[in-house]
Amino acid sequence: MTLWDSFLEMVSDKNNLTDYKTYYSAIVKWTKKHIKFFTYDNSLDFLLNLDINEYIIENPGICLETEYERLKKEHIKNNDSGLVSMMIIYILHEMVTIKSGFECPRCSGDTAFYIAEFDNSNERKCVLMCEECNWCLNENSSHIKKLIPASMNELWELQI
Repeated sequence: MTLWDSFLEMVSDKNNLTDYKTYYSAIVKWTKKHIKFFTYDNSLDFLLNLDINEYIIENPGICLETEYERLKKEHIKNNDSGLVSMMIIYILHEMVTIKSGFECPRCSGDTAFYIAEFDNSNERKCVLMCEECNWCLNENSSHIKKLIPASMNELWELQI
């Protein structure tokens, strides 16, 4: 069984798709069990260790009823752990980011989402990042040190 087949087997279990927190937790558990197959990635590491109660959004762009069928159509061959890792990051990311509806002034994409940045003083602030071109909009156009998804509390404070 390939790595992707193993992942699909986990997704095919309806008990893992009862709600978004359960699905997220199942992916994290599966990924940690198979972590030796993946190259270290900051994004994946963050997504595997965040507090799901603070980050999982109510209605991400994933339909749990059709998730297995959607993923089954992905053709990941030769046990390519890099592609499996990218799919896992994409799925987890979808469950913890809120789209803003803001049009990117750089590429006109409309998939900007809210993230938190750590500035040079290590203070967290919410900024917008375009999913298509990775352009970021922060208050003072300064260098962005580190980016992570914004927590539900941070978004609540912004009344988003």
